[in-house]
Amino acid sequence: QFNADGTKFFAMGYQGDDVNEYTLSTAYDLTTYTFVDSYDISGKTDQPEGLDFKPDGTEMYVVTRGDSNVHQYTLSTGFDVSTASFTRTFDTSRDNYCHGIRFKPDGTKMYICASDFTSADQTDQYTLSTAWDISTASFDSVSLDHSSQDSVPNDILFNDDGTKFYMLGGAGHTISEYTLSTAYQLSSASFSTETSIVGWEHTAMTFANGGSASNDNYIGISQGGKQTLKSIL
Repeated sequence: QFNADGTKFFAMGYQGDDVNEYTLSTAYDLTTYTFVDSYDISGKTDQPEGLDFKPDGTEMYVVTRGDSNVHQYTLSTGFDVSTASFTRTFDTSRDNYCHGIRFKPDGTKMYICASDFTSADQTDQYTLSTAWDISTASFDSVSLDHSSQDSVPNDILFNDDGTKFYMLGGAGHTISEYTLSTAYQLSSASFSTETSIVGWEHTAMTFANGGSASNDNYIGISQGGKQTLKSIL
């Protein structure tokens, strides 16, 4: 995950069971990173999978493979994990393989993608009666079924206005796109398209601000004057 202006980046891992914080001297450019600190979450989970923040960075949320819990942490300084402290746990009582978590920007909706590797391959939608407080969450009886696209939904994302929804598939190695006729309402979602991605074992995704193509990051290959292959590195 990035912070709001792309000058910080956060990653989790099984081996450390922690949230790692990095600063980026050039926003959204991972080649400019410096490790800052980490926050140990091993007391709650040893298999962290999904991570999300309140937009100001003062609340942090983690879901884990192996149980149905969402863990919430409060940061006294936004996006500074050294100031984090455990707040509360919410048991979804839905799936024991939670992979990704996202919130509506105002904190009144929570979305969790999960898979039990047999039948439950969906994203569940919850309402929070008090924004950003997971103890007030209740299941909306709304689930977006991903089984036709992928059996292992690893992560989820919305676009800026909630009219597009994306699912990262761990089995088929694709990103599926859905269109929502009502913003942030999964019951209004319809499948749009699917894009294959390179490599294996992708477990998370996020958006960053786009950059301008230059001689350093753009390759153009012309073949026979008829076809052009373009890729941004």
